[in-house]
Amino acid sequence: MKFELEYSARNTSDNELIQDLINVAASIRAESVSMSEYDSHGKYRSSTFQHRFGGWAKSLELAGLRLPVNRTLSSIEIMDDIKRVAVTIKKDTVTMGDYKKFGNFDTSTLLRRFGTWAKCLELAQLQATGFTRNASDEELFLNMKDIWIKLGRQPYYRDMDKTVSQYHGKRYMLRFGSWRKALEAFVEYVSADDGSAEIASPCIENNIDNDVEIDSSESIARKNTSPRGVNWRLRFIVLHRDNFKCRACGATPAKNPEIELHIDHIVPWSKGGQTIEGNLQTLCSKCNIGKSDLLL
Repeated sequence: MKFELEYSARNTSDNELIQDLINVAASIRAESVSMSEYDSHGKYRSSTFQHRFGGWAKSLELAGLRLPVNRTLSSIEIMDDIKRVAVTIKKDTVTMGDYKKFGNFDTSTLLRRFGTWAKCLELAQLQATGFTRNASDEELFLNMKDIWIKLGRQPYYRDMDKTVSQYHGKRYMLRFGSWRKALEAFVEYVSADDGSAEIASPCIENNIDNDVEIDSSESIARKNTSPRGVNWRLRFIVLHRDNFKCRACGATPAKNPEIELHIDHIVPWSKGGQTIEGNLQTLCSKCNIGKSDLLL
């Protein structure tokens, strides 16, 4: 099964993006367009312009629009711009010097609005001083996998909120360059697995199925050429293939967070079933317990 991401604006040309920005300005009859206005009326997302052209101000310039000096900036626009600078310089924090060099707005405006630079960084969810421990790529991928399963779909940057995710989306952007590149790295990492099972370790989820071992361990070893445990990458591929739903009853964590999905051997491992994608299916805990070692 080919594991792919959803379509994004990455294949949209610069001219198409700029033309849509011009169209939005015309539709709202304004000489300038804020990021929030574009997100409400445009085809794409303002963050796409920031990443493509290096900032919202540059995007407006290319569209022949202006950024009014006296207009009232929204707090969201300011925070997004500080985060963009952090991604640009690939750091967990932004100094006032960094922002003066790469930011779209005057630092004096930000200080009048929020009082101190430290408060700006706090609101932008960036580090004020020092640094936090760098998570490994696999730790970031494991977290992304958990969010993907919980949502039952490909996660967006806005989904990586601290209340549901161990790591904020900005951590992925700083590590991989953009949220899209983080998703691509995740897909590459998952797809790089050859599909064979691995013995479960502390960083790999245990496969939970209820095969009753009716044969001796020696006979099982003779019948099975793959271990019983399912590594998390193969587990995710099976869940993704089954749309993160129980194949028996359709239960999914996306609708009921209390639902727990298991990976079940269709032909029980205890009866010679192999730990390969074609012999694995998604079942909720209730259906999996009911199935036991039955060959259905």
